[in-house]
Amino acid sequence: FSVGLVTVDLGSDGTQSYIYLENGDLNWGYSTITIVFVPFLTVLVSEILKHIIRKYQGEDVTMQDLLKSLKLIGRHFPLVQPFVHLSYLIDLKVTGDQIKRSLKFYKSLQEKVSSQSGTKYALIDDINDENRIDYQNDVKQAAKEYVKAKQRYLKIMTEFQKMKLYEAFGESAPQAAFQIGIVLQIGTISPTQIFSIGTSLFSLTLAASEILLMMATKDKPV
Repeated sequence: FSVGLVTVDLGSDGTQSYIYLENGDLNWGYSTITIVFVPFLTVLVSEILKHIIRKYQGEDVTMQDLLKSLKLIGRHFPLVQPFVHLSYLIDLKVTGDQIKRSLKFYKSLQEKVSSQSGTKYALIDDINDENRIDYQNDVKQAAKEYVKAKQRYLKIMTEFQKMKLYEAFGESAPQAAFQIGIVLQIGTISPTQIFSIGTSLFSLTLAASEILLMMATKDKPV
């Protein structure tokens, strides 16, 4: 839902800008679409200044550093953002399913349904000296996959919060304020304006909450 919301918010702003331009409100239309590019421009300036400061301090700026910055900047380009959001969604789904499979295996050790009588019993009761090693290997493998998937899931969520930091405060917040300002000036409000303002405010509220609760700090990498 969070991934979909920021994408819908971006689309509603683009639609509202198009409507302004169609109605001849060129300043409002161009201003609305310009705000969409604020996260991209903010990251662009931030990365350029970061490398200038590093160069000034005598640090080496490698081609790998520049490519990493270029990738980060490109992710915030409005036309690229929906695909980046989709990739986050797919990665979260894959890692989330892996976590569920590992948990399901652990639960199967505690409870299993007999194929003959239909009664429930602990799978661990089937373990004996002959199959003990096999079960131990299965448990170890499930534990490794769970830990790996959990770390991957947290890493993806952390990266997504960093991306939403720019989108929420650089695009959603000023966009909502700007659209509300237009409504107050003209004295009427259209359905597209209601939708645009609503998605911007909701996206800002949800993103701000998630950033506060889930974004990495100096003490924690995820």
